[in-house]
Amino acid sequence: MATTGQNKGITTTILHSGYNPSNEHGAIIPPLYLTTTFEYGNDGNYDYSRSGNPTRQTLESVLASLDGAKYALAYSSGSAVLANIAALLKSSEEILFSADAYGGTYRYIVEVLGH
Repeated sequence: MATTGQNKGITTTILHSGYNPSNEHGAIIPPLYLTTTFEYGNDGNYDYSRSGNPTRQTLESVLASLDGAKYALAYSSGSAVLANIAALLKSSEEILFSADAYGGTYRYIVEVLGH
């Protein structure tokens, strides 16, 4: 949707980012795609929901626009976020975290990353 160049508030940004109203159905709110698999060769190049789907793509576009960024990433769990961030760390970098962190987080950092 076009803007007049004015600064948009958070509500306007959320409503007008990442999704264009459907020409097919006229929906102004993006639909939720709950499918796990997609037909081969579809326009969005989606194959399996874990690798991407239209709902997550819309969410990531909206989140990126809120921060004025080009990209954003959405995850299904905190463990997935932790694994991705840990993979980006260099061997000389450290993670600071609370000793009373969630048990799975603590074990992953200490027992998997700590070796």
